[in-house]
Amino acid sequence: MVRDWLAAHPDELINADLKHSLPKQHRARDQAELAAETRRFFHRRQRQPRIVRGYIADPHVR
Repeated sequence: MVRDWLAAHPDELINADLKHSLPKQHRARDQAELAAETRRFFHRRQRQPRIVRGYIADPHVR
């Protein structure tokens, strides 16, 4: 279900959430550090299904 939705919709909501969630005071020094921060973000989101459902239910998506 999620793959079908992602194939049919842009990922701007997820990207905006990721950018908003990255630390403001600490910027990644290199690509590896940015990748690690991004993985941590997605691991947190995996444990927050109501937020993920909100991506799909957002009225701007349809």
